[in-house]
Amino acid sequence: MQENSQTAAPTSKTPVLRRRRRSTMTRRTILVMSAFALILMLGICLVADLLYLKVKLEDTTALGYSYAKSASRYVDGDRIAAYVATGQTDEYYELVQQYLNALLKTSSLDYFYIMHPTTDGIVYIWDSSNVPEVKPNPLGTKYPYPKGCSYEIMQEMFTLNPEEKPFFIKDETGGAEISTVYPIYDSKGAMVALSMADVRVDSFNKDLVKFVLSIILSIAILVTLLTIILYIYIKKHIISPIKQLNRGTEDLVSSIDQGTGFNFAIKTGDEIEDLAQSFKNMHQELKDYLQALSKATAEKERIDTELHLATNIQTSMLPKLTPNFASRSEFKIYGTMTPAKKVGGDFYDAFLIDQDHLAMVIADVSDKGVPAALFMVISKTLIKLRTELSDYPSPAQVFKTVNQQLLENNDAGMFVTAWLIIVDLKNGQGHASNAGHEHPVLCHRDGRFELVEYQHSPPLGCLEDLEFEEHDFKLSAGDTIFVYTDGVAEAVNTQGEQFGTDGILKALNKNLGLAPEELVPAVCAELDHYVGEAEQFDDITMLAFTYLGAHDAQHEAGAQA
Repeated sequence: MQENSQTAAPTSKTPVLRRRRRSTMTRRTILVMSAFALILMLGICLVADLLYLKVKLEDTTALGYSYAKSASRYVDGDRIAAYVATGQTDEYYELVQQYLNALLKTSSLDYFYIMHPTTDGIVYIWDSSNVPEVKPNPLGTKYPYPKGCSYEIMQEMFTLNPEEKPFFIKDETGGAEISTVYPIYDSKGAMVALSMADVRVDSFNKDLVKFVLSIILSIAILVTLLTIILYIYIKKHIISPIKQLNRGTEDLVSSIDQGTGFNFAIKTGDEIEDLAQSFKNMHQELKDYLQALSKATAEKERIDTELHLATNIQTSMLPKLTPNFASRSEFKIYGTMTPAKKVGGDFYDAFLIDQDHLAMVIADVSDKGVPAALFMVISKTLIKLRTELSDYPSPAQVFKTVNQQLLENNDAGMFVTAWLIIVDLKNGQGHASNAGHEHPVLCHRDGRFELVEYQHSPPLGCLEDLEFEEHDFKLSAGDTIFVYTDGVAEAVNTQGEQFGTDGILKALNKNLGLAPEELVPAVCAELDHYVGEAEQFDDITMLAFTYLGAHDAQHEAGAQA
C-alpha cells in the first residue's frame, strides 16, 4: 500500500503544476499590460501638463497685456506726477479707480494696478484686487521691489518698445505672481508709470490640477477599456493557443511511445499556427528518428557483438607461447599484441618446424580494423603453411612465395611488413628475412640491447617476382632477440613526441636479465608511462626470444658444475 501511494503522488501533482504555469502566464500578461497602461497614462499626463502650462501662460499673457494696454490708454499720464507728489485723490482719480475695478471683475486676473517706479521701490497710484482676502493699496503706498524685480528692470521696461514685447515679473515674496506690464505716457511722450495685470501662481496651479485630474480620469477610463479589449484579444489569439500547444507538447513523448498522433488543431492564421504545425512536423520527425535510432542501436549492438567475437577469434589465433613451449628447455619466448581498434592488423607467431628448428614471425598489415584483421589472418596462414612445407625452409623463399600469393586478387592494394627467423635449436644458428619491417634488437649474454640494422626488402604484397634478402644470426646461450611493430616506436605522448627506437632501447636496457615473459610486460609498462593519456593510433605488438642453448650442452654444463 505504501508503494502504491508513492507512485501515485507525482501524477496528482502534475495538474497543479500545469495550473500554476497557466496562472503565471496570465498574471504576467496582466501585470505587463497594467504597467504599460500606467506608463502610457503618465506620459500622456506629462505631455498634457506641459502643453497646458504653455497654452495657459500664453493666454494669461495675452489677456493681461490686452488689459494693461487698455488701461494705459484710458489713464491721463499728465496727472501721474501730481498724484505721486501730493498723494491727494480727486474726482478723476475715483473715475479711474471705478474703471479699473470694473475692468478687473470682467477678467480672470487677480490684480490690476498702476504704479510709479523709484530707485528704492514702487509707489502705488491705482490698485484693484480680485482676491477677497487681499485689500487694495491706497494712493502713495510704497513697497520695496519684490524678489525678481529691481529699478534697473523697470528702467529697461521704459526703454523697450511694448508693442514688440510684453514683460513678465515674478513676485515670490507673498506668493508667486505673473505680471504683465505696459507703460503709460504723458502728453510729451515720456513714460511716467506702468500699467500692470497680475495672476497668482497658486490659482494658476489650481486650474492646472483640475485639468490634469480630468485628463487622468479620461485617460484611465480609455486605457482601462483598451487594456480589457487587448487582454481579451491576447488571451484568445496568444494565451489560449499557447496553453493548447503546451498541453500537446507535454504529451509528446507518451504519444510517440503509444504510437498516437499529435492531435490538436490551432487555427490562428499567424505565427502561432505555424509553430503548432512545426511541432506536428517535429513530432513526426522525432518519431521517425527514434525508430531509425532504435534500428541503428540494434545494428550497432549486432556489430559490437560481431566485433567482440572477431576480437576473441583473433586473440585465439595468436599462439599461447609460454604454455605451448613449456616443455622446451632450449629457449623461452613471449609475445603480446594490443590492437588500436576492436581488431588489429598486427600479428606474431612461433612454431616448431621439427624438433630442432623454431620459426618466429612478427608482421604489421597496412590498415586497421576488420579489413586489416582479415588480411592478417590470410598472411599469417600463408606464412605458416609455406614455412612448414619444407624440412629446411629459407625465410627468403617463404616470403617470395607468400608475396606472390598475396598479390593474387588483392584489389584493396593492402600489404604487410614482416620479419621471419628460423633458428636451429641445436647450435643457435638463425636465418632471418625482413620484408620492410622494423629492425630487430639483439642482446648478447652479459651485454646490452642494440639494433641490428641491415638492408630491408620491400613489404609483402607490393610488387611481383621479388627476391628477398636474408640475414644470419649466431645466437649463444643467454642471447635475447626483441622484435616489435611500428606502433611501439611511433607511439606518442601528450606533447606529440614519439617513443622511438631510443625509447625502446632505453626500456630494454633498463630491464636487462629479465626472462621474455617479464621483459615484454616491463617494456609495455615503460611505454604506457611514456604515452600517458595520449590516444593510441596504431596496434602495439612485441615479441621476445631468449636462446638458452642446446639440451645436451646444458646437461653437460650442469654436470661439469
